[in-house]
Amino acid sequence: MEIVNLQTKAQLDIYINPQRQKLLRILEKSKIPRTPKDLSRELGISASSIQYHLKKLESIGLVYLDHTANVRGITAKYYAPKRVTVRILGDKEDTLINERVALLRSLVADVLNDTISTIFRQDTEKCFGDVRTGIVHLTSEQAEELQNIIVNYLEEVNTPSKDTEPWEYALTYYRIKEKQ
Repeated sequence: MEIVNLQTKAQLDIYINPQRQKLLRILEKSKIPRTPKDLSRELGISASSIQYHLKKLESIGLVYLDHTANVRGITAKYYAPKRVTVRILGDKEDTLINERVALLRSLVADVLNDTISTIFRQDTEKCFGDVRTGIVHLTSEQAEELQNIIVNYLEEVNTPSKDTEPWEYALTYYRIKEKQ
């Protein structure tokens, strides 16, 4: 899968925008490309604002113009998300670390909030979803194998089809350094 590295402040500023995050989530959940007009109704902002945000997201490789169609004499543009992995973190000397940390906190919080509201919704007979926390003990080889399994599986199920439904996730894992 293609990786989009957010390396510059300009790229990070484009990605961190809350309206663009909402827009990306809507596009990623959708099975079909969407028009700015359609998206504007869902987000409650003007179609021209949606078009502006789409162009910004397109400039960093996160969405693309899928096709155009003539709708009642007007050329409608249909946008879709690129199925890419966005790499947010930089290195230890990164001058944008505070912005990156804020973005990560926001992204994980959005997923967690939606998870909680979905899992505990009263209008469903069965709970679909889960949150698991804990500690596993892995060798370096097992950790690498686990990461490869996760990455390969997520790449395999990244593209929507008529038989699938969108599932949102936020995975976090890291090696714990024991205190000496």
